[in-house]
Amino acid sequence: MTNPPPWGGPTPGEPPAGQPWAEPPGYGPPGYEPPGYAPPGYEPPGHAPPGYAPPGHGPPGRGQAGYGQPPAVPAPGAVPLRPLGVGDILSGSFTLVRQNPAATLGLTASTVTGLAICLVIIFFVASQSAAGVALLAAPVVLLFFGVQLGGLVAAMGRSLLGHKVTIREALRRSRPGWVILAALALAVPFIAGWTGLAIALKGWGAAIALLLTAWLAVMVSLTIPVVVLERRNPFAAIGRSWRLVLGSYWRVFGIYVLMYVIMWVLSTVVSLPLDVITGLAGSIGAGGGRVTITLALATLAIGQIVIASLALTIETGVIVLVYADMRMRKEGMDLVLQQAALSHQLTGEEFAASGLSSSYTGGAAPGGAAPGGAYPPPTT
Repeated sequence: MTNPPPWGGPTPGEPPAGQPWAEPPGYGPPGYEPPGYAPPGYEPPGHAPPGYAPPGHGPPGRGQAGYGQPPAVPAPGAVPLRPLGVGDILSGSFTLVRQNPAATLGLTASTVTGLAICLVIIFFVASQSAAGVALLAAPVVLLFFGVQLGGLVAAMGRSLLGHKVTIREALRRSRPGWVILAALALAVPFIAGWTGLAIALKGWGAAIALLLTAWLAVMVSLTIPVVVLERRNPFAAIGRSWRLVLGSYWRVFGIYVLMYVIMWVLSTVVSLPLDVITGLAGSIGAGGGRVTITLALATLAIGQIVIASLALTIETGVIVLVYADMRMRKEGMDLVLQQAALSHQLTGEEFAASGLSSSYTGGAAPGGAAPGGAYPPPTT
């Protein structure tokens, strides 16, 4: 507190009596703020608070949300390279087909059409000459199966990495011989099991065999992707599929059930107008017109080829994405793919890499990723 001077008069700093208060130079009246001054915590327009990065700014590899947000996940094939949700897998199959329609739908439609023509010729020759010619149907079916399924898996795997391949390139990577051997290695135990249970348990054997088939089919469902993408032999691929699905059976089973429900609805929608057209053409042709009946049968055949091609393609895409999802969840393959995508070095050989650790609690993760799932910096 300032004491008044002993001789009287105003306190130092106070105006003389009767005079208004004089502000020091540079200050205004109470409530007045000089130009350019802002109260604490105020940010003028156009300025961001500390630590905020505007959209499109930030260090390399960061998203648009700013420094505090995780990096954007690369998606070179329009499917994010991270552990996938159920919706990602079901919709991702359609996405992969749309990314590379020639090597997916085109390949499947070509093989299904070729198989249908070959079977018609075989059975026609068998009906006109020797019935033994019909035995050729089995190897022909296996050959087309190996080519179609192997090529489709190869094309889907490459589409996931953002590579658009031709039908020729997909067939070159299809490994049809190994795919056929894998199919036989899977079919023989199933057929033997069904037969044995049916004989031993009679009526109850069919119910038990059905449950065992549902269980085993899910556990070994990733065999073909392992054969084609990892280039393993059939028996190693069966064991690999078992290990990948182990512990995630009900999740994988639920995905497959949803897939079959979706494909059933889609097939019904596509086949309904075809059945109506075929029925009308058949009723018109019944009055006399072989040409009409032939056109009706051709329409039905084409419709069935379209439905079969679409169903096989979508189902194979779902299986490939389930395979990729299991490897990302259990082996951290998403980190390897993300690092390769950020450095523009995705070659497709990442699927064939083996020996990935199932946890990154100690040491460096594969591909230079940091422990604990940290995103690796891009390499040049």
